Amino acid sequence: MGVFGEYLKKYGYDPQAVLTGVQNLYEKKLTSYPRSDCDFLPESQKTDAAVILANLRNSHQDELTVWSGKADLNIKSRAWNDKKITAHHAIIPTEVPCKLNTLPEIERNLYFLIAQAYIAQFYPVHVYNQTRAELEYAGEDFVANGRVIVTMGWKELYGGEVKEEEDEDSKTLPNMKKGDKADFISAALEKKTTKPPVRFTSSTLLQAMKEIHKYVKNPELKKHLKDVSGIGTEATRASIIKELTVRSFLEEKKKYLYPTESAYLLIDALPEELTYPDSTAIWEIIFNRMVEGKAELNSFIGQQTEFITSLCIKAKAVQIENKDANVVKCPRCKQGVLKLRNGKNGAFWGCSRFPECRGTCNDKDGQPQL
Repeated sequence: MGVFGEYLKKYGYDPQAVLTGVQNLYEKKLTSYPRSDCDFLPESQKTDAAVILANLRNSHQDELTVWSGKADLNIKSRAWNDKKITAHHAIIPTEVPCKLNTLPEIERNLYFLIAQAYIAQFYPVHVYNQTRAELEYAGEDFVANGRVIVTMGWKELYGGEVKEEEDEDSKTLPNMKKGDKADFISAALEKKTTKPPVRFTSSTLLQAMKEIHKYVKNPELKKHLKDVSGIGTEATRASIIKELTVRSFLEEKKKYLYPTESAYLLIDALPEELTYPDSTAIWEIIFNRMVEGKAELNSFIGQQTEFITSLCIKAKAVQIENKDANVVKCPRCKQGVLKLRNGKNGAFWGCSRFPECRGTCNDKDGQPQL
C-alpha cells in the first residue's frame, strides 16, 4: 500500500509536491493519514471496504468504476495484519465519497493511485507458469527463460505497467518438452561498454533513502537495516532532499541531481562514519533492543555523547582545501564563503551558510565589494 515512490515515477512529481498533495487529500478527509510508510491495515477496518468500494464505483472515473465493480470482498490479502501496524496504517481512501473531476490535477492523480492500490487487494493472486529451458548446441550451453500467465489477478489493474527487470523473464516461449532438438536460426554479435550507474532523480533518491541497506558496507549491518524504514520517514525524506538543494549541496539539471563543489568538499572533510549509513544500522539495533527492554536509554545516550565528542575532536584537525583561489570568506561569520547570487535588485554576494548566516555585500565587476 506504500505508493509514494509510484507517485514520483508515474507522474514525475517533485517529492514536496507529493507530500503537499496527499496532505490536502487528508485535510479534505478523502484519504487516511499520509505521513506513513506502513504497508498494512488493521483487520477491524475490513468492514469499511464495502462502503469504500461503493464510493469508488461512483467516483466519476471510468477505470476505478470498473475495477471496484469487479472487486471481491471475500478475498483477504496479506495487507490486513494487526501485528504489522506501526504508529499509522497504510494510506487508503476513506469512507467519504470523492468526485475526482472536482479535484486539482495532482490531487486527482494521487487519489487515483491510492484507490488503485486499495482495490488491487480484493483481486485474486497473479498466477503464471515460469519456464526455464536449458539447450545445448554446437557444444555450448544456452538458457532461455519465459512465462505464461494463467490468472491475471491483481495485475489486471496494472496491466500496462511491466517492470523493467521482468521484461526478459516475461517473454513467451514455444511449447517444448525434454529431449527436443534445437535448430540454429541466427546470431548477432553486439559490442557494448560498461555504463556508470544512472544519476539519482528526486524519485530514485527518495527510494534509495528508504532502501538504505543497499548502501551499507558491513554485510551483518545490512541485514538489520533491511528491516527498518531507512533514512528519514515518509514525512521527512522529501524535505531532506529539498534542504540539500536549498543549501547548495545538490543541484537539479534535466531532472537529475548533481552534487555541487560544496558537497564534494564536505564529504572529503567528514570522517567515514558520517558518510556511510552503517552507524544508523547500529543505532537501529540499539533502538529495537530498548523497545524489547534489553538495552538502557542512559547507556545509549552515554555512547552518543562519546561519539559526538570524538567527532568534534576530529573536526578541529580537519583542513578543508579551498579549490578556488578567488574564494572570499564571509566577513560576517568567517566560516562560509561568498557566492554570487541574483536578487530582485540585481546581483549580490551572499554567504554559503545561508540561512544560518545572512551576510551579504554588493557586487562590483563580478567581485564582492567588501
